Amino acid sequence: MNQLSIYDIEKLEIARKLLEEVEASEGFKATDYHPDLHLGDALQAIDELLSEYYPENYTPLLKNEHPDLCIELTYPFQKLKTNIFTTLSEISGVLVITAALSACTSLFCWGVSDAKDAFGYRSTPDFAAQSQAYRGLALASVAAALGCGVVGSVIKGDK
Repeated sequence: MNQLSIYDIEKLEIARKLLEEVEASEGFKATDYHPDLHLGDALQAIDELLSEYYPENYTPLLKNEHPDLCIELTYPFQKLKTNIFTTLSEISGVLVITAALSACTSLFCWGVSDAKDAFGYRSTPDFAAQSQAYRGLALASVAAALGCGVVGSVIKGDK
């Protein structure tokens, strides 16, 4: 027989607490809602499931505890952390591609500049200056990609 994890048991206890609150609320009592299954049936099903799967030495949550507040506070932070990490990964990928293309363009301009010098041509455009500009762009892109990687590893880092 498979055992429910502690997290699953706590989620079931939270569901039970929330169903009890809804069932006891004045707004729900005022509705004219009479389905085939009632909230009490759902509560009974949760109680039966929990009584069967409680592990040894487990202390159930007390009626006055509010574990749902803890879940509401931690879940959005985890989702935000994942979104930031994903965005940084995408930016880092674009920067690596930009660095590679800039390095190739810089090498091309450098080669054309050397060829022009070898044949004695003096015309515009100045390929040596363009080579330096693309080399700078490649280095800046590599630095930014490394920065994204460092920030992403700090954000994603788990204890």
